[in-house]
Amino acid sequence: MSPESSASPPARQPQALSSGPIVLILLIVLAFAIAQKDGPPPVVGSTAPSSRFSAARAMRDVRAIAKSPHPLASAADAKVHDYLVNRLKEFGLAPEIETAIVAAKSRVGPETFATVHNIIAKLPGAASTGAVMMVAHYDSVPSGPGAADDASSVAALLETVRALRTAPPLRNDIIVLLTDGEELGLLGARAFVENYSGLRGIRVVLNFDMRGDYGPVLMLQTSPDNTWMIRALAKTRYPRANSLAASIYKRMPNESDFSVFLHRDLAGMNFAAIRGLVRYHTRLDNVTNLDPRSVQNQGSYALALARDFGAMDLRAAHRGDSVFFTLGRLFHYPAGLALPLAIITALIVIGALTAGNRLGRMPPLGLTFGALIFIGALVIAIIEGEIVSALMRWICAAEMLPSGTTYGGFWFALASTFIVIASLLAFYLWMRRYVSRANLGGGALAILAIIALVAGADFLSGSYLIAWPVLFAAFAIHYRWTRLGGDDPLFSIFAALAALIPCTILIAPGLFTNAEGTRGAMLLGVIMIALLFGFYIPYTDLLTERHERSVSVVLAIAAVLCFLGGIGASQFSKAHPRPDSIFYLLDSDSGKATWESLDRAPDPFTAQFFQNHVRRGSLAIVTGMSEPALKEAPLQAKFNHAALFSSLSDGATIEGDAPAAELAPPTLEVIGDTSTAGLRTLRLHIASARGAPIIWIAIPRAVTVLSSSIDDKSSDAGPIPGYTAWVWGVSQAGFDFTLTTRYPDLFPVTIIDQTDGLPALTAMKIHPRGPAQMPSPDLFFDSATLVKRTFIPGAQMTTPNA
Repeated sequence: MSPESSASPPARQPQALSSGPIVLILLIVLAFAIAQKDGPPPVVGSTAPSSRFSAARAMRDVRAIAKSPHPLASAADAKVHDYLVNRLKEFGLAPEIETAIVAAKSRVGPETFATVHNIIAKLPGAASTGAVMMVAHYDSVPSGPGAADDASSVAALLETVRALRTAPPLRNDIIVLLTDGEELGLLGARAFVENYSGLRGIRVVLNFDMRGDYGPVLMLQTSPDNTWMIRALAKTRYPRANSLAASIYKRMPNESDFSVFLHRDLAGMNFAAIRGLVRYHTRLDNVTNLDPRSVQNQGSYALALARDFGAMDLRAAHRGDSVFFTLGRLFHYPAGLALPLAIITALIVIGALTAGNRLGRMPPLGLTFGALIFIGALVIAIIEGEIVSALMRWICAAEMLPSGTTYGGFWFALASTFIVIASLLAFYLWMRRYVSRANLGGGALAILAIIALVAGADFLSGSYLIAWPVLFAAFAIHYRWTRLGGDDPLFSIFAALAALIPCTILIAPGLFTNAEGTRGAMLLGVIMIALLFGFYIPYTDLLTERHERSVSVVLAIAAVLCFLGGIGASQFSKAHPRPDSIFYLLDSDSGKATWESLDRAPDPFTAQFFQNHVRRGSLAIVTGMSEPALKEAPLQAKFNHAALFSSLSDGATIEGDAPAAELAPPTLEVIGDTSTAGLRTLRLHIASARGAPIIWIAIPRAVTVLSSSIDDKSSDAGPIPGYTAWVWGVSQAGFDFTLTTRYPDLFPVTIIDQTDGLPALTAMKIHPRGPAQMPSPDLFFDSATLVKRTFIPGAQMTTPNA
């Protein structure tokens, strides 16, 4: 190791002292300019030519669709369905209604059985070589009207169809699929691939969904062999995509209808806007908060790609994947070049470091320490990001939203950004007492080159993010630290620009991914910051005029202020309502009723239900998954999240006594009970005497269910220790339910039927939610009335549990 004083670049002339800070300011402006340029396009007005896509026209349909929540099996869902059918007829199409029973297994919830009503409209091609299918779902969650998710996409497809009909037919068929039941587990898409006779003729699928309500619409996901589709995407006017995001999305648990088509090996692309997570699946997902520019962005993709794919020969075989990213326009190149690029970059880095070693500036020991210090910097950044995230969850525990962040998440994310940069500046200022700046920069570059090499070999689609900046940084560090630039300090400025512009324009926009403040986004954000800082290490003295300590202090103060701002912005208000939950449960076996909530504690709205006898409960007990009379199941079965109908609060409830209403319980009739080779098969007929459209089924964890089906429809979930299912769209006549178990003894089957709205009780006047409260997102039985009855098939069932 060598001290800073012995290995500094040539002294700078006084007249250049202000150049560095100016460069830093320009780089910051550049990062923001790129982020701004990547925003959604301006809205095209309603008076635009009929052949163009107009978000102003599409917003009329958004307002009609998103008047109120319209989940599957609701009256509002049926109204939206009819509206969409009529709109397609107005365009001269003959929409087909696909009504089907579908079964789906889930990793985080019950088996789901439902009757869905998909809408399929076809624009025949003039000489079709295959079909281009555009997909969006028209159902919403019960907790919000779904203006963004996904009325905006449905409206975009309607406006696209309108524009297409102003011109002669395209060469290929265009299919518009509006699915039902996406929010309950991609049910409509599952029904479509199981039943549509023309599935093999579909050559490309374009799925449009929304996870946010503003910002650019990104192409988030592609099928394999995507080069031909990326070329088409690059020709659109406002392409926003990068292959790193596509790779990350593929590894995330998020699913959309597109996942179903991928599993059927259909080619395609998936589009969505992702900003505005705090409003996702809530009452705030409304027309007022939806940015029409994002709708314009959706439509710009849909119309341009429909015309492009609609005109090409879709019979051609397509091979090859691309690395792609947006810098004003969409750049792309074959993924096969990723590894050679990484290897060439690594060789150039080795050459630069070798040259530095020959001049005595970068000895192997010094570079080793520099590399280890940069690894330590990465660890520090991750730890600090986790600390900020943990502090947010601890201090704002009562204000945390089900999305995993708070209304002030942006400020917490900004705090993590400032604190990481401040600490890394201070850390490297301290390290320069022992290791020269050349070795610190060279060591960081070596680690970055290794990351680029690994990414090129194993993470092809994301390799561009590091490989290209490392390539330019290698030339720059060689130029600066081997005295090729002479003694003129302007050459140091040029070296800094050569190194820092590529990494800034590629990596800096990724910092905006942590703006929502979720733990995962903040972790990704601090990693991006640390990687970006690695490129800046050789130039921090230049950019700060050797005032790193002062800059660190300013950034640390800014971090504290942002953290305090996050606490303040996280408070609930009319603009930022508190999510809460309440439902009514009548146990007809005992005749007792309770108010149930999945909140941690009562709030001003739910407190009216919990004035007396408040206690802790469990959704597993409420649904019948836990049964003390049965032998306990293996330990791992106790943590089977598929047993729960909601993951909120990990299934823990608060409950209080409620007046018992006169409500008829659901019914169960045994129509078959056979045992063969240790397996018992039950055939049950289940119905709701109240005409409830939703029925729950629960069997305790000690019972292993091998298979189940409703009206001969099975999800093929396989052996399940304990069993939960819910059935949506139940008819007045009910349904037949068949299950096979290994459990030889009698066991209880709990049936719960669900209707919307809390019961009218003479003993209690229920006050509605105020403007500062809203239903919790992703809870499909808030403000619902549940009536529960437990049966023991095989026993005398004249009375429950007999």
